[in-house]
Amino acid sequence: MADGFQNIAVWLTNTSMLAETVGLLAGVFVILAFYSKRAKRLRAYAILSNILFILYALSEWLVPVVLLHAVLLPLNIMRLYQIDTATPEKRVGLIAAAEGPCSPETPPRQASGSRRSC
Repeated sequence: MADGFQNIAVWLTNTSMLAETVGLLAGVFVILAFYSKRAKRLRAYAILSNILFILYALSEWLVPVVLLHAVLLPLNIMRLYQIDTATPEKRVGLIAAAEGPCSPETPPRQASGSRRSC
C-alpha cells in the first residue's frame, strides 16, 4: 500500500504530470458545467475550469488557451454575480436565459393557442 502512495507522490511531483493532471481536472469541470442544469452551478464550474485551464496553459506555454480563459473568467464571474444579486423576478429571467426555454424554473409562456413542448 505504501508503494501506491509513493507512486502517486512521485507522479504529482513531476511537473509535466502535474500540468496534465490540472488540464484533465479542468476538462472535468467543463463537462460538469455542460451537464449542470442550474445556472449558478454552471457558472461556478465554468469559473473553476477557467482558473485550472489558465494554470495548465501557463505551465505548457499555450498562449491562445490562456487568452481564451482570461477573457471567459471575468465573464463567468460577472454572470454569477448578476445571478446572486438579482431580484427574485429578474433572477427567473437570468436563470431562464442561461438554462433555455424548457427549464423547470421557467414559467410557461404560451402563445395564443399554442402549447410549449419540451
